[in-house]
Amino acid sequence: MSEKELLLLLGMSLSDKDSLSVDELRDILGILYTEGIYPYLRSLNNFIIKSSKGKYSLLKTNPRVMCLKTVTQVYHTNSKYIINKDAENIFNRFKKEPIISEKKFKPNEKEIIKRIIEKTHIMHEIEISKNEKGYFIEVYSSPIRALLDFFEIYTEYDAEELRIEIQKYYSNMPNTSIPPSKEEQDELKKKNIDFYLRGGDDVLSKLNDKLEFEYLKDIEPITKEKKECSEKNLFEFTTKLDNWKLNYIFNTDKIEGNALSMQDVKTILTVGDYELVNKKKEVLETINSKTALDRIFNTNYEIDEDFIKKLNLATQNGISTTPGVYKILENCLVDNSGAVIDYTTPAQFVSERMSKMILWYNQNKNKLHPFVLATVLHTQFVAIHPFDDGNGRVARLLFNFILIKNGYFPIIFYNSDKHEYYSNIRKSKYGEISNFLKYVIQLYRTQTEEFF
Repeated sequence: MSEKELLLLLGMSLSDKDSLSVDELRDILGILYTEGIYPYLRSLNNFIIKSSKGKYSLLKTNPRVMCLKTVTQVYHTNSKYIINKDAENIFNRFKKEPIISEKKFKPNEKEIIKRIIEKTHIMHEIEISKNEKGYFIEVYSSPIRALLDFFEIYTEYDAEELRIEIQKYYSNMPNTSIPPSKEEQDELKKKNIDFYLRGGDDVLSKLNDKLEFEYLKDIEPITKEKKECSEKNLFEFTTKLDNWKLNYIFNTDKIEGNALSMQDVKTILTVGDYELVNKKKEVLETINSKTALDRIFNTNYEIDEDFIKKLNLATQNGISTTPGVYKILENCLVDNSGAVIDYTTPAQFVSERMSKMILWYNQNKNKLHPFVLATVLHTQFVAIHPFDDGNGRVARLLFNFILIKNGYFPIIFYNSDKHEYYSNIRKSKYGEISNFLKYVIQLYRTQTEEFF
């Protein structure tokens, strides 16, 4: 398929009209004369049909058109960065190799990859060895499978095996780094301030105007049915909730690197056996997570800076030197090699950013769906990273507090899906929350059935 043909299909898929006139199709391709559009219509007769009175539509029953619609619904106008010949040629390189060294790409290809990463986040840079980096595509993700199917690119390796391999890599990643020396702090402060001045940490300013999603209505019947069941048998519900809490605590701590097994966590929470001498920090994290988790089930609280600081205090009591206090030192997000993944809000501007976040929440808590509120707040909080430690734990607690306060069941972010979780956070930091939202809705569907 030629570049022009791809552009025409993309333009039609992105259009808010079901059918387009010849003039409108001509405008998509920038063709001067109307007659010039007909050769493309003929060559794409398996994709485009004449609907009525000189208007043309995409053939919705065509499997590749269905794939294209999936891609454009997720990536919107940024689809132009992945629906083109250059992108297709790069994706073809991953047909046989799941992870390719950056050394195998030409400079112009690296520039294309850089744009794809920045605009769509479907590709990622990963450390192959100490002195070598590479790239991989999220071929295990449904929208990316649709993209590859559109291009008729079929990988020769198991996508699930790649997901597991990548997941192991991300599971070993430290969360937050706080450089110890004054020189390193000064350097990080400059970079964090530059990040702040460019609005890198300001998720709220990048949000799409439209934050209403029709499919959120689908979870209402599920919630209603499960609530009615729980009200009929409170004892059974309490037992299920205790099991949910156990799984939540194990996973939220595991995401942050806690080494305790599920049995260890169960013993600590049920028997009170803390005699894991070599794992004092891990035991404290487990106890603290239980304390903090219990707090979010009290819906009399409101989200304000005091409540958020108390959540951090609960998670970091006896662990951090400054629990419940905004960071004084600069921090950043790093990978397992120590390379910076993202900068964060400079310490001196944390209070300002947090105030803006809470103001946004109060302005929208009666307007937006609770899942949208929770997703946005979680993403903005992680971007700020207001505390020295415990930011991930508090972000997940805030997410569930919003759900509980609005009459929904809470969810677990599984450690086994850590990569997908982090990937969705990164995507939503650019204002596109749809991927993260669909991810948490799927968690809600499956976990409500599993736990409640």
